[in-house]
Amino acid sequence: MSRRRRRRKKIRDKWRSKSWYSIYLPPYLGEGKIAETLADDAAKLVGRTIDVSLSELTGDITQDYVTLRLQITGVDGDKASTNFKGHYFTRDFLRVKVRRRRTLIDGVYDVTTKDNSRLRVTVMVITTRKITAAKGNAVRRTVRDYLERKAKELDYAQLVGEIVSGKVASELVPLVRKISPIEFVGVVKSKLLERVAG
Repeated sequence: MSRRRRRRKKIRDKWRSKSWYSIYLPPYLGEGKIAETLADDAAKLVGRTIDVSLSELTGDITQDYVTLRLQITGVDGDKASTNFKGHYFTRDFLRVKVRRRRTLIDGVYDVTTKDNSRLRVTVMVITTRKITAAKGNAVRRTVRDYLERKAKELDYAQLVGEIVSGKVASELVPLVRKISPIEFVGVVKSKLLERVAG
């Protein structure tokens, strides 16, 4: 048998040894099937991260700018379970939001949930007109105080659900409006720092 034929046979055998696995959302995000992947060993899937658009999960094309980052945590049979590792807004979406004669206020906040999990959250606020540095600092304090209070009231799964659904951003709107008229408020990025099992 020629070397080329042996190589082709090896490639075919390698594919035959792989199995399909279905990847599912964590229960607190709906537990629906989001993707399929091939692997020759289920153990090799654990730890793998995948990105999925929120619009693919909800069927709402207007949420295409939100991407969830999930990590495979275990495999049972042909089903792979995941945990939320974070999310981010696409650069194109954020670029459109930033305009002249506005003030962009962004802040990165580390919060601890009721079950002692830690999450890093990035919030962006865009005002309808230029504001002073003092008002910008007041906005950051307001956002920080709200996030710290909110995190203490909720466990990790609950907080993730309210971030992804947009509830956190919507609750920030009236608080920030007391300081300045605003055009946009969004939790544009999050990252899991530590998940406490429980």
